[in-house]
Amino acid sequence: MSSADRRERERHEMREAILQAALRLFLEESFERTTMRRIAEAIEYTPGALYSYFKDKDEILYALHEHGFSILNRDMGAALEAIPLSDPLARFRALGRAYIRFALDNRELYDLMFISPRTGKKIIERPDWEPGHRAYDGLRHTVASVMTHLGNDGDVEIATYTAWAACHGMVSLMICDRCAPVPDALHPDLIEKSFEFFIRVLESALTNVVTPTAAP
Repeated sequence: MSSADRRERERHEMREAILQAALRLFLEESFERTTMRRIAEAIEYTPGALYSYFKDKDEILYALHEHGFSILNRDMGAALEAIPLSDPLARFRALGRAYIRFALDNRELYDLMFISPRTGKKIIERPDWEPGHRAYDGLRHTVASVMTHLGNDGDVEIATYTAWAACHGMVSLMICDRCAPVPDALHPDLIEKSFEFFIRVLESALTNVVTPTAAP
């Protein structure tokens, strides 16, 4: 390995260490209370050197979101590619499972992206927040295909938001450990059974032309 390759690898490893330390601190101490100096201390690095990787903690936060959404978009894309366009309901089911699997496999990252207060608002206010919009657009397109397939001409935005809220609610309760009232025997497949129930309810509602309508 050349010295240039070694330096590049070391720089990549340091960048990852910064992101992981920042992720932990943002969740444990809050984004507002975390400083660049505190992140540097966590990885035993000098604050000045930290700025050669990121100009401020906002940029670190965005990098974490970008990383998370790159994984989510990749997984959702792979899920859709495996199912033909002729079966939109199966595509929606695969998309939902990919979203749930991402959340449960990346709990801390999901917490920062979708649960932790304030950080989400700071991200979506950026004009270049393309990764997040791409994920939502993929869901919207899939939901629209399901509605067209079932002959439902309701409001796609309302249906899309409902689908996202359902999946987010399932994984958030699990990630935040808020499932205590549920009998222990159900915990291993709680999300899977809940998701399948939601799919059946959704299909039944859309088939019977219960049309989601926009708020007045």
